This record gives sequence, C-alpha cells and structure tokens, in this order.
Amino acid sequence: LGKYLDIHGYRNRSDIMLEHLDKVCKIAEKYGFHPMIWSDMFFRLAFGCYYVKEGEIPKEVIDRVPENLTLIYWDYYTTDADMVTHMVNCHKSFNNPVAFAGGCHKWLGFIANNIVTYEIESMHIDKCLENGINSIIATGWGDDGGEAPQMSILPGLMVYAEKCYRGDIDREYYDRRVEQMFKIPMRAFELMDGLDYPPGVKSRTRVFLHKKLLYADILTGLMNKHIIPGKTSKFYADSEKELENYCDCGDFAYVVRVGRSVAGVISLTTELAPALREAYKANDKAELKRLANDRIPLLIAKTDRLLHDLEHSWHLENRSQGLETHQIRLGGMKERLRAIKDVLNDYCDGKTDKIAELEQDVLYYDCRTEETDELATLSGRNSSWRKVVTVNII
Repeated sequence: LGKYLDIHGYRNRSDIMLEHLDKVCKIAEKYGFHPMIWSDMFFRLAFGCYYVKEGEIPKEVIDRVPENLTLIYWDYYTTDADMVTHMVNCHKSFNNPVAFAGGCHKWLGFIANNIVTYEIESMHIDKCLENGINSIIATGWGDDGGEAPQMSILPGLMVYAEKCYRGDIDREYYDRRVEQMFKIPMRAFELMDGLDYPPGVKSRTRVFLHKKLLYADILTGLMNKHIIPGKTSKFYADSEKELENYCDCGDFAYVVRVGRSVAGVISLTTELAPALREAYKANDKAELKRLANDRIPLLIAKTDRLLHDLEHSWHLENRSQGLETHQIRLGGMKERLRAIKDVLNDYCDGKTDKIAELEQDVLYYDCRTEETDELATLSGRNSSWRKVVTVNII
C-alpha cells in the first residue's frame, strides 16, 4: 500500500509478493543459486498467523511457490510438541525442500539463555529428525545491538551438535561435554542464565529482566516495583562473586567476564534504586550523602568494568562497527550516574529543596495492578534499550 499503490493501483498483496518471489527464484536459477526463505509468509497467507496446530495449507498457495526454493521452518519458542509436528507436516506438504531453523537464545540481552535452548531446541530437533527434516540451522540473533557475546551460545550449539550427530542426550552427558569442549563448567553458564531469574520470578519464561534492571534509571525508579529490597541485590552480588571463579577458564572465559560484570552492575542498581527513595522519604540526608559519594562511584566503576569487558569481547568476535552503540549506552549511563550524584549532594547541602524524581510514586514497569506479584508477567517485549533507559523519547 505504498508507492506501488500510487503507480499501479490496488492489487492483492499476496499476488505482488508471489510474483516477486517467482522472479527472484528464476534469476537465482539462471546463475546456479538455490534460494532459501523463512516460510512464515506462506502460513500467514493461509491461516492469518504463523504457528498453527491444525489445518492444511491450501493447494493454491502451494502451487504458487517456486519448486527451487527451500522453505525454512523457523521456531524458537514453541513448547507444544504436537504443534511442532503439525508445522513440520505442513511444510512437507509443499513441493519444496524443507530446512529447520531453531534459536540459540542470545537476543535482547547481555547473556545467552542456554538452558532454554537445551529444553526447547532438543524437542524441536527430535521432531524434525523423526519427520525426515535433517537440514537444521542454529541461529543466534543479535537484536538491539547484539549485547551478548557471540560465543555465549556455545552450550546452545552443543545441543545442535549432539542431538543431530549423536541422538538422545541427558543433562549429565550434556554438561560433561560442554566442559570438555569449551573448558568452562556448565555451572558458569547456568549462573549467567539465572541472571534473568532473581527472587520473585517463578517462571522460566524469558523476560530479559537482567537488561531492564541494568539499564533502568536509579533515580526515576522505573524498575523499583520489581525489586525485592535486599534480596534482589544480594542475589546479583552472590552471582557476581561465584562467576568470578570461572573468569579465567579457557579461551572463552571472556564470555563469563561479561556475565560477571553484568551481575555486578545490577547488584548495585537494585541496591541503590530503592535505597534512595527510602532515605529521601525518611529525610535521612546522611544516608543520601553516603549513597551519593560511596555507592554511586562504585556503580560507575562497575559500569566501566562492564564496558571494558564488552569492548574486549566485541573486538575478539566482530568488526568494530556496532561497538559505538554500547559505548554510547554505557557511557551515557555513567554520565547519568554522575549527574544523579550531583543532584543528591545539592539536595543534601541545601542548594535545592526537593528532588523531583523522588517526589513521584513509582509504578510497575508492565502496568500491572498491585494485586499481581508475579514478576514473570513482565513481557520479553519492550526490552530494547530505548524503552528501558527512560520513559521519555530518546
């Protein structure tokens, strides 16, 4: 409905797309290439959505898909084995080669969730192999800047290697193979996975909570209602301390150092955010002074360490382009912390008579009611940096 509409008038969008696809496939065939395509568009044409548990692809859709095109069934989330089997069978109803793409969960955060990969992708791979799909791809997307190191998905890749070439694997075997191959005990990866599940989170649904807690402003209190005073901070401090034990384990230890530094930053953000409000409400200027001049400089130092570890991992794995995103974000976070320190000191020294941000009540980030106490209702969506770091436009 864009410029095409202005030039050619209205046409069914499916016809436009399929004509374009046919043209691309003919060009590819002419030059000896074999195109592949994520297949969700055909399911949306047939069903109005992608993942379906029943129904068949209409023959008129099947007949319009060029036969030299490989369809890629991508699925990173489905836990319903029957739905996966149905999706596989729907793909096989086409007159096309079929491949499967699963997810090594590293997007939208500083850590990869390898346990989720193990639990979900093991079943996906089993169902594909049972139904004759043996072209399998592991993806490791880098949404919102690609904060997690590429190699943070090593245990996830191990799932694909062992399931595809060995068959059934249990956790004991899997954990042993991870340490044999990468020289990092699986415990280190479990600790990093756990950074999304502090006290109060009762579900293993990924909500990228570590990212929200790390970036959220400690003065505006965007995540305050999701912090359990004392417990949340202690959880991350304990995680930081234990991860230190694995920061020199082999060539991929830089992945652990990033996770360690993430835990260290969050341990202080979740300590400071509620403590500032409590001290302000009690008019305890001595405590506000201590938080400003002792704890905030420590948080700045831990943020600086995280940036250093992220820069190191980035240069090992990537071209330099893109690193500026993280330098801007974490550099901006450090500058904001310095500004908050000045705001607190000005108030304590009588230069200002109030702190506007602390005069406001805090709300739940996900707009829940007071009656709901399950942190896992936080959506994995709205986890981009710009939606976490401030409620204002950026």
